[in-house]
Amino acid sequence: MDERWFTVTKDLYSYNKEQAAGHSANNMVTVVMAERGIGLQRALDLVGEYFGDRVKEFLEWKAKTPSWGPKVDDAVSQYVFGLECVVGGNLEWSLTTPRYFGELVGEVRRTRKVALRKRAQKENTQISFTVLFPLLLAFSAACFLFFNFSK
Repeated sequence: MDERWFTVTKDLYSYNKEQAAGHSANNMVTVVMAERGIGLQRALDLVGEYFGDRVKEFLEWKAKTPSWGPKVDDAVSQYVFGLECVVGGNLEWSLTTPRYFGELVGEVRRTRKVALRKRAQKENTQISFTVLFPLLLAFSAACFLFFNFSK
């Protein structure tokens, strides 16, 4: 069990929120869609399968854990239980707080279905050339004067 399980679950939970805000470019779901040329549902299924495979690996590793004696075995058992609690706790937290699903978190928890949010309209933050050019010209002149006359 490593950071992959957390990345996968976080990206699954946060995809809808991120895409609605226009910030999903680095989300695993978006990356899988682009890389494989597939739609959203198929990408979600693949990412979910990837997580399931990590869980299977963990359980196989857990079943094959050797014995090092009662004292070490107890410590290893507690550590493994802690890993399991982290995964379960993340799921519980993600389906209890409104962070990813807003006011619909209870509905999502009950149905395990998420309605795709509409993408929010971004404000136009572009600066026109007529505003930007004089600023760049003034900055360039200030740099020229500073470096040529400050000696």
